Amino acid sequence: MMTDLPEIIDNLNKNIDINNVDKLKVKAEILDWCNPQSFLDKYPNQKYDTIILSDPIYSPHHPILVKDMLNLFMKDLNTSRVLLQIPIRSRFENERSVLFDLIKDKCGFIEIEDEIEHGYDDFGKQDFIFKLFVKTKTNSN
Repeated sequence: MMTDLPEIIDNLNKNIDINNVDKLKVKAEILDWCNPQSFLDKYPNQKYDTIILSDPIYSPHHPILVKDMLNLFMKDLNTSRVLLQIPIRSRFENERSVLFDLIKDKCGFIEIEDEIEHGYDDFGKQDFIFKLFVKTKTNSN
């Protein structure tokens, strides 16, 4: 499942087509972090053991929203993992730091991999932080 805001869904579907992804296995769906109810109505109790986040911060509010979505949609298993790729933009240093702390402190993950990758985004040459987090504890409900 790939998710984003309504205005991005067409682009996600184009990427699915370009990469010849099996549409029976991968869907592009709308998920608004501020109001996930329509997604929850369509996919009740949907949980994942792996969540991949790519460029999730472009607002000071996003670290908390990402934390909330991880807590809402992540399976509570010691094998659960988060793969995070985020551009190194000087404007969002604080938000990156807050996000990393929230993933560890409020979602129960530890960081097991951290590296800098070089590549390109829509704006040209860009360096990215890649991190792999794994679940360290499970909640007993």
